[in-house]
Amino acid sequence: MSRLPIPFSRQVAADLLDVVAPRDCVSCAAPGRTLCAQCLAVLRSSGPVLDHRRVGCAAVAGGWLEGVLGATVRGYKAGAGRGLARPLSQVLAAAVEHLVRGEKSITGATAHSGAYRLVAIPPSLRARWTRGDDVLGRVVDLAVAALRRRGIPVERARWLEPARLVRDQRGLGARSRRLNVEGSLRVPPGIRSCARRSLGPVIIVDDVLTTGATLREAIRALAEADPEGSDTPGRIVGAAVIAATRGL
Repeated sequence: MSRLPIPFSRQVAADLLDVVAPRDCVSCAAPGRTLCAQCLAVLRSSGPVLDHRRVGCAAVAGGWLEGVLGATVRGYKAGAGRGLARPLSQVLAAAVEHLVRGEKSITGATAHSGAYRLVAIPPSLRARWTRGDDVLGRVVDLAVAALRRRGIPVERARWLEPARLVRDQRGLGARSRRLNVEGSLRVPPGIRSCARRSLGPVIIVDDVLTTGATLREAIRALAEADPEGSDTPGRIVGAAVIAATRGL
């Protein structure tokens, strides 16, 4: 008997848990699934938002961090249920697809070979200790699978890791956020040669875009790992996030 891939089987288990142990909807509090059918339809209707100001490169969000999307993101991060990973992955996949299509329209479909590398912001050391897993990574893996089914060549590249402890970003202003994450990410030495040999463009992925400090730190860490600064293989074409705030 063939075995289901672990990420897929875990997601199925999360969906079944919603059925056998129903919860209130994280958005409207309707009894039943963690995200009711009405709110799920609203979530799927959210359109990508383009931002050029906060990161220093093109950044696409699946939607604004408000309403149903905002409630779903916050609920998922707070541990409301793994079943929320799948609908959020659809939102993230839409953001990545929007960025890919925009990049191809500028550079041309044959400007590069190979897949787009999705480099997700890794969970902080504190999050690893408190949650025990990678909540963003779960969404990214599901988004990668969805994008491949649409014929978009993407791969997840685990090229970043925490370099030190950081404070919780909630409640911090723009300057404090920048100082908090400065030097907090790195490319492990064993992965640097792999990153330099990347055959496709890089898209940095995070859950929420607020000031852009974390994404800029990721760009710094990747650039530092490639001091030659080659601008074809492995170039960063932009960032994709599940949701974005409307600004501080």
